[in-house]
Amino acid sequence: MKRKSTIALCALVLLTLACSTQKVQADDCSFACKFIPPANEVMHRFGETTETALSPEKISILVWNLHKDKDEGMHQDLDSLSKDKDLVLAQEFLRNSKFEAHKQFQWVMAAQFHLKDNVPTGVAVGAHVPALKEGYTRTVDLEPFVKSPKVQTITSYPLEGREDSLLIVNLHGMRMRDTAALQRQLDQASDAIAAHKGPAIYAGDFNTKNKDRNKMVDSWMAKRGFKVAIKVKLDAIWTRGLKTVEAKELTEIVSSDHKPLTAVLSVE
Repeated sequence: MKRKSTIALCALVLLTLACSTQKVQADDCSFACKFIPPANEVMHRFGETTETALSPEKISILVWNLHKDKDEGMHQDLDSLSKDKDLVLAQEFLRNSKFEAHKQFQWVMAAQFHLKDNVPTGVAVGAHVPALKEGYTRTVDLEPFVKSPKVQTITSYPLEGREDSLLIVNLHGMRMRDTAALQRQLDQASDAIAAHKGPAIYAGDFNTKNKDRNKMVDSWMAKRGFKVAIKVKLDAIWTRGLKTVEAKELTEIVSSDHKPLTAVLSVE
């Protein structure tokens, strides 16, 4: 018997909810997807914080699509690469015992869908400091084949000695061929970005696999005052109100189908 549910596909912008609803059958998604969680079960928080605020003088970040832990050595590399990082922006993150063992961070996760073994997968931000605000957006467009929406987290973190905060948008971009679906996904973060007066990072796997998608993302970011810290074929780190001290792609890492990106930033 088919189990049906109505899920809200929501643009949750820093705890302000704007939703449109779409009838989705829980067993409509396919391949690795078991079911799409309802809106009130998308967000997860776990792990520990060890500090109270980020230093505006030096913010070290890691951005990495983890390929759902399909590759040997990923957890060892994640441990090693994140040791000196203030923030980790992960895509294709899983909430299971292996990922929960990375307790050096507090993780804020938005689940895209649950895998066949009932493990949530999605995007997550790890930080040593507690988030001031947290939210997510979920697309109305569905991914081809898997037939699931895509998510991004929107969080903010305190900056030591400052009244403003750091906004973080962590994206796993739509893979659909048409550029419009990816732009609609970026647009879901527009209100949060416009409302935020402090520095901001928009980073992740943008799935910019062709010139049209690259051109659209470049234009979208420029209109909102973002500059590129580093950009490779699919992944990128964009910043606003931050100086890029150092940024690189770690091409020697082979424990995922994406190469990690790192950057050291300071508030302008």
